[in-house]
Amino acid sequence: MSFVKYVLIKEITQENKDKIKLRLESDYKTKVVELEGLYKDELTNNQDKKKVKDIEKLYKENMESLEKEFLRIKSIVADLGFGSTIMESDYRAIFSSMTELAAFQSGPESILKMLQTIDVEKEIKAKVKIYRELKSEDQRKKTIALIKLLINLHISGVKPENMVIRKLPVIPPDLRPVVQLEGGRFASSDVNLFYRRVLMRNIRLKKMIQVGMPDVVKKNEIRLLQESVNNLLVGEKNSAAGAGAGIKVFKSLSDMLSGKEGIFRKNLLGKRVDYSGRSIITVGPTLSLNECGLPIYIAVKMFTPFIIGKLIEKKIAYTPKQAEKMIKEESPVALTFLEEVIKDKYVLLNRAPTLHRLSMEAFKIKLMPGKTIRIHPLVCPAFNADFDGDQMAVHLPISDEAQKEARELIAADKNILKPGSGDPTITHSQDMVLGIYYLTDFYDTRYPQNSTEAEWSKSNPVCGIFSSIEKVLEMYHNGNLHIKDKIILVYNNEPIETTVGRVILNNVLPEKIKFMNVKQKSKDLKKILSRIFDEYDMPTTVQVADAIKNLGFQYSTIAATSINVLDMTVPKGKEDELKNGDELTNEVYKYYYKGFFSDDEKHRSIIKIRTEVKTRVEKSLKDITGPGQDLYTMIDSGAR
Repeated sequence: MSFVKYVLIKEITQENKDKIKLRLESDYKTKVVELEGLYKDELTNNQDKKKVKDIEKLYKENMESLEKEFLRIKSIVADLGFGSTIMESDYRAIFSSMTELAAFQSGPESILKMLQTIDVEKEIKAKVKIYRELKSEDQRKKTIALIKLLINLHISGVKPENMVIRKLPVIPPDLRPVVQLEGGRFASSDVNLFYRRVLMRNIRLKKMIQVGMPDVVKKNEIRLLQESVNNLLVGEKNSAAGAGAGIKVFKSLSDMLSGKEGIFRKNLLGKRVDYSGRSIITVGPTLSLNECGLPIYIAVKMFTPFIIGKLIEKKIAYTPKQAEKMIKEESPVALTFLEEVIKDKYVLLNRAPTLHRLSMEAFKIKLMPGKTIRIHPLVCPAFNADFDGDQMAVHLPISDEAQKEARELIAADKNILKPGSGDPTITHSQDMVLGIYYLTDFYDTRYPQNSTEAEWSKSNPVCGIFSSIEKVLEMYHNGNLHIKDKIILVYNNEPIETTVGRVILNNVLPEKIKFMNVKQKSKDLKKILSRIFDEYDMPTTVQVADAIKNLGFQYSTIAATSINVLDMTVPKGKEDELKNGDELTNEVYKYYYKGFFSDDEKHRSIIKIRTEVKTRVEKSLKDITGPGQDLYTMIDSGAR
């Protein structure tokens, strides 16, 4: 803590200011009289003209210097107010003899006193007012950072003076070990050295205060104590010890906690644990939402102790070594017991980086051949996973309590909504969306002229009138109806003009959601799941999501949608749009270089221009494609 400046910690009255000014004027007059006396004595003792000239010049310079110093100090006194700072030299020369008129203080106590007087609410209002009047971008950034800090203090209810450390916490001995070496020597953690320095300097300062040592000595010891605390908390980076080449820099508390080698990332988050494995993930379309496909070789490794226990319990093996040998040789008996021990067991799947709660979920085990972990396609959005080489780690909760927690709280089918927004995490995408779009689209290649739903309704022939969904499905499965055939379905005593494909989709939807008689795109499927969750419950939502997934995969296979390079027609106006975008961008740069735009305004303007160009080009791409074209289907459905 610096003692170079002193802070006025108490508001000074005008009366006291006037008294200080009177004393200063009195001191000034006394010094002037003394200087005049010295000047007269020098003139009396020297008659030499040259020396007299030198004495006069020196007298004049001294008088000017004395007057300047008096005016400077007078202006300091005039400007004095609560929180004003003055240099230590000024304090000692002027105010040290006037402590009854002006209360100055230096060191950490002065900072604490200042913090105790801050009214956070008033300070926020004052800083906001200053911010609005500022022109400089750097000053605005600094002020907004200060406003944010004050707002956070206000919201949390933390007083500014609480930011001053009065009691230094000591971390547990486990985190700062002392190890005995050969020969009676000890190796100690660097933090112990820093704690010892703080302790020794604090004890020494206490003794100095008790025996009444001079202020200069005490202040020097306080400086050393502050340096010790700084080194303990943030290290010796800025101190002399850390500056020289080849000098060992000790690790502080912040060094122990932060970074890749810190306590949190090395020991707490990145622990190496038993009963775990890692592999590449691939899709498991036949899995249930709460299942994962675990390779047999990983399952055997993870459950080896349990299989050994079973083999010994059933007296098939008599020693752990014998049981291990049977497992190594992949004995059919050992694999049978593997299926027994994994029954109703849940494992945790984690995809790094674990950024949020849904990056780790629990699944029931389904044994699979091969070497990859299979996951249900609908859990990919929660994990932010795809199948281009992503890896996942698998962990086995051991205790009954951990298994219960995994089953009831962390299971994938219990976490189908985003904690932040409440939107479904089990969203259909790509092939699934493409299949459902094909299933519910009215467009029929047998009648290519009817490209709108109105034309379809007016011109496509009706292939039958049906009294129930079951009758439609029966006719379809018997090969008497095409998926795109227009039919009339009597549902809830109301005739509905629809297609066979839409009936197939509605067959898997719960009663309160039927009858969805529109073309279903990616965003529509999300709305369906949200409605089902609101109207029913989580198990029903999971069940329907799974059924829609199966339909999507089935009918995307039947649709056999594909594109080639000839489908990629470049829109006519694309070049003009890009050229126009470049011209507008250049205009923004011109305004920026002339000082009309800030960095942020320039950045926002360019992004806006580029986004608008992209939107117009995409729209023109849709205009040159149309129903019946696979590229249009992919874009319109939201599959890609």
